[in-house]
Amino acid sequence: MPEAKDVKIGEWIIFNREPYKLKRKEIVTAGTHMHSKLKFIMQGLFSTGEKSAVYGHHDKVDIAELEMKSGPVISIAGNKCQIMDSRSYEVVDVEMGPDLAVEEGKVVMFVLYNGRHLIIGEAR
Repeated sequence: MPEAKDVKIGEWIIFNREPYKLKRKEIVTAGTHMHSKLKFIMQGLFSTGEKSAVYGHHDKVDIAELEMKSGPVISIAGNKCQIMDSRSYEVVDVEMGPDLAVEEGKVVMFVLYNGRHLIIGEAR
């Protein structure tokens, strides 16, 4: 496990048992004789909005093991869709977020974390 000072912007970490992407890292101090701390501003994979957390420079941070995949959307039914993995040709059911506009035939990026799939955007 790396220390908080070694985590880079854009990396995925575990916070409250969910994966979060580190968006910003700030140095904060609480008082004149206090040691400085790191404030992480993060975006959750399965939640909306940003969260912040304060860590000591030498605090251990869990790195999230995410598997990024891409594939075409096969069908859409309500808030779920079926996507075919471009590498393994496996068809998976994926929940769609309310603010995501997905069309059949479009190639999308999706992520696998702890058995859950989530679309993260269109493939480029």
